[in-house]
Amino acid sequence: MAVPASADVNDYSIGITAPESVGVGDGFTYTVTIDGDPVVKGAVLTATLPEGVVFEAVATGEDSPVAAYEYDPVTRKVSFVLKDLEKPLSSFNFSVTQDENEAKDESSVFDVRIEGSATSTGSVPADTATTRVTGQWGYHATKTFSTLVGSGNREVTYYFNVGGPGPDTNTFTTWAQRLSDVLPAGAEIRGTSAAPGVWTITPAADGGTSAVWQRDGRYGPEASSMTTETAVWLSVYYPPSVFPDGQLPPANTVALEVKDNSGNWRAQTPGNTQVPELGQGSSKKISLDKTIMGESETSTVGNGIWQSSYQVRASYQNSLDAEKLDRLVVTDQYAGNEEFFDHMENYRMAVRFNAVLQADALPFSYEYTTNVRTSWQSFDTSGLDTGTDFLLTTQVEGSQNFQNADGYSQVLNLPAGERITGWRVTVGPGGAMISGGSQVTVTPGFIASYPSLKDGSAAPSTPISNQAVADGVLSSGAVMNQASDEAKVKVVDVVPIITVITAPSAIEVGGTAVYQAKIANLDPAGRSYQDSVMRVVLPAGVFYDPEVGVSAVYEKTPTSGIQVPLEGQGLSVRTESIRVAGVERQVVVFDFKQLESVRSWDSAKDRREPADMFDYNLPVRVLPQAYDPNVSRVTAESWAYTTDQPYSGIEMWFASGYFDQDVHGFSTVLERIAKSTGTSRVLTAGGLLVGKMVRDADKTDWSLSDTVESPGRADWQIYVTNTLPDPLTDVVLFDRLPAPGDGRGSDFQVTFSGPAVANIPGVKIEYSTDATAADNGSWRESPEAATAMRLSLPAIAAGESVTVVAPTTVPEGVRRQAAAINDVKASGLYQGLKRDFVSNQAKILVDSDDPVTPPTVEPPITPPTVEPPITPPTVEPPITPPTVDPGGGTSENPSPSESAVAGELPTTGSAATGMAVMGGILLLLGLATLLLKRRGGHC
Repeated sequence: MAVPASADVNDYSIGITAPESVGVGDGFTYTVTIDGDPVVKGAVLTATLPEGVVFEAVATGEDSPVAAYEYDPVTRKVSFVLKDLEKPLSSFNFSVTQDENEAKDESSVFDVRIEGSATSTGSVPADTATTRVTGQWGYHATKTFSTLVGSGNREVTYYFNVGGPGPDTNTFTTWAQRLSDVLPAGAEIRGTSAAPGVWTITPAADGGTSAVWQRDGRYGPEASSMTTETAVWLSVYYPPSVFPDGQLPPANTVALEVKDNSGNWRAQTPGNTQVPELGQGSSKKISLDKTIMGESETSTVGNGIWQSSYQVRASYQNSLDAEKLDRLVVTDQYAGNEEFFDHMENYRMAVRFNAVLQADALPFSYEYTTNVRTSWQSFDTSGLDTGTDFLLTTQVEGSQNFQNADGYSQVLNLPAGERITGWRVTVGPGGAMISGGSQVTVTPGFIASYPSLKDGSAAPSTPISNQAVADGVLSSGAVMNQASDEAKVKVVDVVPIITVITAPSAIEVGGTAVYQAKIANLDPAGRSYQDSVMRVVLPAGVFYDPEVGVSAVYEKTPTSGIQVPLEGQGLSVRTESIRVAGVERQVVVFDFKQLESVRSWDSAKDRREPADMFDYNLPVRVLPQAYDPNVSRVTAESWAYTTDQPYSGIEMWFASGYFDQDVHGFSTVLERIAKSTGTSRVLTAGGLLVGKMVRDADKTDWSLSDTVESPGRADWQIYVTNTLPDPLTDVVLFDRLPAPGDGRGSDFQVTFSGPAVANIPGVKIEYSTDATAADNGSWRESPEAATAMRLSLPAIAAGESVTVVAPTTVPEGVRRQAAAINDVKASGLYQGLKRDFVSNQAKILVDSDDPVTPPTVEPPITPPTVEPPITPPTVEPPITPPTVDPGGGTSENPSPSESAVAGELPTTGSAATGMAVMGGILLLLGLATLLLKRRGGHC
């Protein structure tokens, strides 16, 4: 990009403003102003961004002073080439994001500098701004335990971890973590974990033992935990000589400190745990226990919820002699557990080995059965041993993003239509090497299914039992005792429909943008839900663009291969509006005839839900109402649910973060439904922002396009807001109603049906039947038969907004799909210089039952000038104007030209008003009949 050496101007100045503070990781916006003599030509502004800040976007639309820009991420410089500014006082904003967030803490600041190209006098205009970085710490220690089954809870392994509040929480990154624990006097530490981190064991002042673990490395909020759940541990023994049977060991608390980027240690939330009551351990025995969803032996799980699990722990104790176990076999088979396996889909298997087995590093095997292959099948574990936990993903061939998630590096691919129906783990087959104190813990992860995966039958109303067994053979060949235990699970029906919305990072006033709205049915049994709904609540001032229309991102979902419904082919799209905190927001409604499952157990699927959903491009236009200088980001919401009976009243759930309170009341029966949000920064070029919207007069929802009957009525809304730093004076708005030949593609003439209404006082409103611009034609105070409107305001202050609503009439006999297109032109003085502005276009389409099609090339019919205009009887009241939100202030006796600009607006619904409207309609019909007869027509 060529950069001019200097600007052709005597002198000009620039300024840059920035937020006083911003949360770590958050994007934000800089605002630039240019002020100078009457002409600024060829100026280039260069902003040098601070470290940790990345340029994102700038407004370059018709009203923007920016003609082009270039960003160099190496030098962090962004150059803005300005248009020739004959009215030099301008402003624009540009958005930035953050990177390198791990290097930030409370001492971080963002210093930005902007400078312009030298003027003809040699001066270099420049300015700076500073923003503080804010954030939280919010880390916590976690401490859990596992006891050796059959040891009377005396042999305990404590597991430690560090957790954070999660991403998008404005949390600073830690650069070291320190866990400090003190064990009671008499407790024996029998082993410690190796990497990550280092343990330091020393005597404590109270006679106990101090155990301090420290890791020097980065851990930030992007991960929910620092490491895997069993990576950091202490093996502890509570001897009976110090801790008698029936006693609880002291509750144990571990302290956490983290170090920031500047080297300061900070105390964080501690963790604690309590080992159960101590008892007498077994002397020489195999033991097993089974729990589900934590420590419970009975639990309730929901259909399709991610994800459920149960745990089987099997151990070998021997305090009598040194004899070892030849093998330890843990089995959970289909026989006797049929109903359980028919209502669960296995996703993963975690086989974890305690410190004794890890030290011995013994061979092991993993076997499984399926609904198709009922004999034991072997998974290849050659090269693996108990020195490392075995983490296995089970998936249908073609599935995506399950393997390697959460450390599950091994993968078992099953053909489509197969599922796990049993498993068996064998430790140390042959060689008599399993020592006393060994324990294996197997944790299968599964998705519960309310319908049977075998035959579709509903889960029973009572809990389903599952039993596992463990047995083994001693080195002498003697068969050890068989141990068994059961756990029970109740499966309840849940509707697992979710939605995700992806918002553009930045949207520009006056421009277009595209949201991505997604919905998915994740039912594991493959059930479809009829009559399902996704509602997208757009930010204020952002409107669906029906001219472009909704489109599917892909024909079929990428992994599951399900056909994505299209508009008119299983999907209908419509709009409505709601009021949120007193502000109108448009809602785009997606109605699905059938919502098929993308996570049926028998087909490939994607663990990343947003990657395999029904995904739609939602095009929008951004109007001035979207911009608020006091709001850094605007939020779009997507909501989803089903009205399918009998599922509409069933609780919805899948995973945390996908659901919320139905604050808008979209569902008539559920309090919580699926929800997602996406945020964008709003960019504007500054100046006077002018927006235009329309609606059928019988509706309440504003949009960029609407349908009306012929004859019919349409309301047009004008919205104006001043985003300049100072007032705009002598403001004039000109609204020429649609007419054939107006250069905007209109097919028919629209006329005013009543006075326009403004929401602030002091707006002078005039009407014309012949004006084509604000400065020509004849003007009057009456809207009768008028085709143009001129609004005058003394001034619009910085940040002030004005809303005007004008009622109009669509004539009889207009053909179906004929269009009328409207926009607004505006002008005003800024520091004595005139500036011009124009709005977006809004459109109405005729939707008549039996239209008569007049030639569109003919101009509107004009009554002969020799005849006086037909005047309605003076006893009739004026046609009631549409209501708008009052903007404060009152006018006790407003003139027709000020059009009831403030305070109480007329309302409809009384008998007198009904008669008046009927009289007006009859009068207009009479006038239409007279004009048609003069043309030789009929009615």
